[in-house]
Amino acid sequence: MNVIIVCEESQATCIEFRKRGHNAFSCDLQTSSGGHPEWHFNLDCFEVLKCGLLTLENEEKIFIDKWDLLIGHPPCTFLSNVGNTWFNIDKYFFEAAIRWENRFEAVIFFFKMMEFGKKIGKYCLENPVGYINGILKPSQTVNPYYFGDPFSKKTCYWIGGLPLLHHSKNDDMFFKKTHNDDHGEFITFKSGKRLSKFMNDALHLPKDERSKARSKSFPSIAKAMAEQWG
Repeated sequence: MNVIIVCEESQATCIEFRKRGHNAFSCDLQTSSGGHPEWHFNLDCFEVLKCGLLTLENEEKIFIDKWDLLIGHPPCTFLSNVGNTWFNIDKYFFEAAIRWENRFEAVIFFFKMMEFGKKIGKYCLENPVGYINGILKPSQTVNPYYFGDPFSKKTCYWIGGLPLLHHSKNDDMFFKKTHNDDHGEFITFKSGKRLSKFMNDALHLPKDERSKARSKSFPSIAKAMAEQWG
């Protein structure tokens, strides 16, 4: 099966599908950090999704006649609820207007990717709880601890042509427990709102590292996708 994982420089999901014998590739405008440039397209994702003769990061050329599965991680910088205050026109005026323009471009990117997914027939697009939820209800919402990682980060999936990712809180006659009882540490603010320490730490990284840290694929979810959809 030809699998394309879009906007994933870490190659976490790509590697899991490769372990199961699939012809999987990652794609991102950033160079890969997963150690396999021979499985990575450092190209515009929409050019890659069109198939044809493509050049990998290691400069090897490969012909892809069709994709069988698309897993996409559209950029969420302007789509997540984090930083919503900066969209306040009354308070930030022109700066807020620019952010709204960036948000609309991100929405178009998301749905353009979904259009490719529908043509492929099997797809999953991922984004945190945010602006897209108000436009289109997600198929499923999960946390990394559902699949074994000791972190809490609510994530939405828009899925087509695939079953929902299975996870279980306890052992039963059909499934083994996948949930991790450790949900990670949380930070409680004066307002009473809580945020996972993982997300709070990421928000305090330098700007050029922040989005990359927040968008890393969790190993347990990558493994679950490969096991259940591969």
